[in-house]
Amino acid sequence: MGLVDWLVDVWNSLSGWYDDQQNQDKSNAITDLVALLLAVLGIIGSAIWWLARKLRGQRGGDYGNGETPRPSNGPTSPQPMVTMTLEDFQNKLEVRAQEVRAELAASTGTNAERSQSELDELERQLANITVFYEKAWARIVELERLLVREGNDIGVERLQIAREKLERGDYSEADAIFAEIKARDGLAVERSARASYGRGEIAEAQVRWLDAAEHYEEAARLNPTIQYLQTSGVFLRRAGQYEKAIVANTELVKLARAEHGNRDQKTATALSNLSESLRIVGRYSAALPVIQEALGITRQLRPQDEQSLYIQLGNLGLILMGLHRFGEAMAPLEEAVLESERANGRQHPDTARALHNLAAYFNERGKFVEAEPLAREAVDISKAVLGPDHPDTAIRVSILAQILMNTYRPAEAEHLFRDALRITTQSLGEGHPKTAIRKDSLGVCLVSKQLSGVMNFSELAEAEQLHRSALKIGIERFGLDHLETAESRLNLEVVLERMGRHDEAANIRRGVTP
Repeated sequence: MGLVDWLVDVWNSLSGWYDDQQNQDKSNAITDLVALLLAVLGIIGSAIWWLARKLRGQRGGDYGNGETPRPSNGPTSPQPMVTMTLEDFQNKLEVRAQEVRAELAASTGTNAERSQSELDELERQLANITVFYEKAWARIVELERLLVREGNDIGVERLQIAREKLERGDYSEADAIFAEIKARDGLAVERSARASYGRGEIAEAQVRWLDAAEHYEEAARLNPTIQYLQTSGVFLRRAGQYEKAIVANTELVKLARAEHGNRDQKTATALSNLSESLRIVGRYSAALPVIQEALGITRQLRPQDEQSLYIQLGNLGLILMGLHRFGEAMAPLEEAVLESERANGRQHPDTARALHNLAAYFNERGKFVEAEPLAREAVDISKAVLGPDHPDTAIRVSILAQILMNTYRPAEAEHLFRDALRITTQSLGEGHPKTAIRKDSLGVCLVSKQLSGVMNFSELAEAEQLHRSALKIGIERFGLDHLETAESRLNLEVVLERMGRHDEAANIRRGVTP
């Protein structure tokens, strides 16, 4: 029997039943009629649901009937059908990391800082591949929505090609379409801004900070919304364009105040971003009142996103340390640890970072008894969560090694400094600025060993080579006048003096490069 015939039979049966009911008490007629209607509607609804299921199954719409499955913890919308696998995503990151390492080897100054930032981000994503795969999945969904919205006049066929490529993690066609929209719609300001923002998202997905900053900055110039200005400021900072970042963040604060007032979390976030940009360039006095205002708003509102609070607390502590106001810096750094633990638990990279900052504070103050257990715990968390060979683990190991050296345990410190150098060289490359820092630290440790025992010329010779290598990297990356370069020069001068090579040490002191 067909579905339609079955429904007709059901209807006739119900109608006959209703006719019989007419001979009963009239007071029940209305109730019976309502019941009849509800029954019929329920049957019809069930039939429609059954039909829809049947038809969708024939098209392969159910998972297990031909549709590409989503990541297990990814977005819940079944569209688009992203076909980029976890392995595809990892391969793309590894290829991009190789490109950035090559760029880093050939770059200097701000370009080197930007490449370093990009490489750090790629290493972070590779170390947390599943999390960032799901974020990439969500970004592709948003980009496809933007593409469909803005690309209707591109042509159905080309739009479909761009969508299919996006779903494989290939952004090239979408980027080309956004570029065409931007070029063609110069007078349509909001549409051009959205196209520029879309290009920025593509560059961000590919970890190209300079291109991302350029596109996001253009979007903010065309249409200075809070979202566009905030994203622009973040990526200008990542691209090493610090003064531009300060300008973007200043405009962001003004707009947030105008649209949301002085006691809103959006205003607090804008202030926090501005303070971070000011701190990076060493303008601690200007950054302090900005972060204090941000923190005051956040404390009052206590947002659900507790990350805002512990990030701002850590930023305040670092700014106060930059101003040498150590007596005031300890409280926010300690609170940052507590708030990160409350939000994330103890075994979390953000908690490890907060512990690291507090350990660095105690180390700076000469309170090594307090510093050492914090530093050891930060190392343990980083190794457990990020892995023993992660660049962030090398940072945590280095501060512990410094504490051990400051407590006259150079032999223990040497082992840790060598481990940190190994991790950094392995993950970031021989010519990376952070590798230079690790070489300098190990060289200083080797020299300090000579001050408390019999002079070991082989260790002094190793220290000399470490400092010369660090100095070479510093000159290539940042030039002669950079702070890191100056520190490497001083370290090399010290080791040469210790070896009795006073003329060579004098040349280094006068700025003669080796």
